[in-house]
Amino acid sequence: FDFDHVLPESATQKDAYDVTTHSLVEQVLLGYHACLITYGSASTGKSHSLFGKASSGKYKGLIIRAAETLLHSIEKETVENIKCKLTMSFIQVYNEKFYDILDPSATDNIRFHEFADASPLEGVTEMPVQTVDDVTKQLRRNPNRVRDAGRSHTVFTLHYKKEETDFEKNTIQVTDGRLEFADLVGVNRSTKHSTHDVSGNSANAKANKSLQVFGNVVLTLAESSPQSTPYKDSKLTRLLREALGGNCITRLLVAASPCPNLTHETFCCLQFAQRAMTVVNHPEAHISFKEIPIQMDSQLQIFRMRQKRKKDHLKMIGRKQINKDGTNIVSGEHGSSRSPTPPKEAFSKVIDGRQRNSVPVALRKDERKEAKDRDAKQAKITQLEQLLVKIQNETAPLSEFQALRENKVKDRQRIKIVQEKLLGEQARLEALLEGCKSKMSQMVSLTEVANLQELRRKEVQKKKIEELSKNLQEQTKG
Repeated sequence: FDFDHVLPESATQKDAYDVTTHSLVEQVLLGYHACLITYGSASTGKSHSLFGKASSGKYKGLIIRAAETLLHSIEKETVENIKCKLTMSFIQVYNEKFYDILDPSATDNIRFHEFADASPLEGVTEMPVQTVDDVTKQLRRNPNRVRDAGRSHTVFTLHYKKEETDFEKNTIQVTDGRLEFADLVGVNRSTKHSTHDVSGNSANAKANKSLQVFGNVVLTLAESSPQSTPYKDSKLTRLLREALGGNCITRLLVAASPCPNLTHETFCCLQFAQRAMTVVNHPEAHISFKEIPIQMDSQLQIFRMRQKRKKDHLKMIGRKQINKDGTNIVSGEHGSSRSPTPPKEAFSKVIDGRQRNSVPVALRKDERKEAKDRDAKQAKITQLEQLLVKIQNETAPLSEFQALRENKVKDRQRIKIVQEKLLGEQARLEALLEGCKSKMSQMVSLTEVANLQELRRKEVQKKKIEELSKNLQEQTKG
């Protein structure tokens, strides 16, 4: 067998993380979707690799280490115009039904939302992740909520979202990354349960069926026939549809057992992994752009105007400060070169929410006139700011209407894609029907030819019988 990496028995959890998960986390930070699937015989360390035994030290699992890396990257984003968010979800597939492990009361709200190339779940609980302890607490508390872990699959998801605001272009760049950890049931789990447990046999049979469908999907994709891929035969494959030949970066972690009794299962797992390496995915970064909301845009413009006025005011104060003797500090008649120190009365005062500059008494008439003009301009700017806010608040319903219209257009596009698929399927069925009709006509023609041959044979026999009867009559007469 030829694999990307082979870890020995002495490998640590950190070695497994560096080989399998660290590069996936880096891609998630760039907006890609990634998935790590554990596969192998029961009791070979699949779940131990993902969840580990502790929240710190060398026994930390791959999930804890991935959360640490993501949170460390978020802490580095100290720029004000960048906002990062990390959430987690945890679901279980048991007896062909989904269970929300973070919030069991929300289990009935989980449902699929079908798209052309994916089947994401809706209604799953997502909890914010502020520290690594948030993830650790959920992993420690929730094993008791897992229903019969030996006969079920679990999927833990870390959802990373970053919004970067560009004030010059008035746009927000949204980077949406996702990292899934799928822990599949052991391939030889069916031999570990008693045949007298009826409910256990039912759950075990469905778990084996979903695992078998998972293998069929991988083998079908390995044969380069994605059109006939049986995704919908199991809820597990529908959930992992994006990771199997879709828009995702997928890694398969196969756990092998050194036990001699599991030699056949280990060989089958390695053979399956060899075929899975031929599956081709098509990952693309999930980066989108949206406009800055109207309220945020108006606040931004007001902030810019006030900052510009403040800078202009400070520059003017520096140019026009004068000494007690009437000479200018910066470019005075006595040639003083010391830096200006504006008096207290020269700073701006806040009156009725507006900024007005107090004019020094020693200013000349033209300077007083210029100060009055400046105050008048500031008053006009304030009025314009208020008018701008009013206009933008009044146009808010229009933007909401435009957003609804865009959503309707997207829905129409999805409906159009589904209609095109249905038309293609109808054309295929019609072609198949025509082929059946042609085969039926050929069969009818063949039966007609056989009937004609039988008639001819009977006529020949009849003629021979008549000739024989004539000869007998002639002989009797003679």
